[in-house]
Amino acid sequence: MKPSVSLLLLTALFAAHGAARAEPPATPPLPGMGPGMSPPAFADFDRDGDGFLTEQELLEGRAERIRARSQQGYPMRNLPNAPSFTDLDRDGDGRLSPEEWRAGSARHAPPGGRGPRLDHDEVKQLRDSRQILPMEALLGRAQALQPGQLIEAELEQKRGRYCYEIKLLAADGRVHKLYLDATTGELLERKER
Repeated sequence: MKPSVSLLLLTALFAAHGAARAEPPATPPLPGMGPGMSPPAFADFDRDGDGFLTEQELLEGRAERIRARSQQGYPMRNLPNAPSFTDLDRDGDGRLSPEEWRAGSARHAPPGGRGPRLDHDEVKQLRDSRQILPMEALLGRAQALQPGQLIEAELEQKRGRYCYEIKLLAADGRVHKLYLDATTGELLERKER
């Protein structure tokens, strides 16, 4: 047998043996899940795409999310704290608007400190689903609160909310860190060094 054919057969044998022993592929995370376990987006629950959530859509979306997270081994520590449809439906019209969803998400977010920073795809999904304001809008707000040169801006979770951490260098050389709520633009915290 030629050496190249022997090598090819040996490689195929090892590949087949490794494939037979390989673990089954993990269930891919659903949108709004995965590292950092960020909350689901409004669009993940809006099954008919009409821009509103019915109670049925909310219940089905939650059930799917719970089932998937359970299969992935995530603990369900905050499940008892999930708000009811009535809690979220502030105007009582029997459907949730994206604004009611955002407000409810902010009100019922779990307590805690700073969460993981979000990657580009997560930020894009949040912006496209209108769960967060565009960074450009919040940069303008930050500049109005504290004039200075932009050093860094990141979207992260802090105390269960999405917020922009914006660092500005003031004319006097001090660095100002502003934390703005990514949904409302409200100033949450301000630090200076």
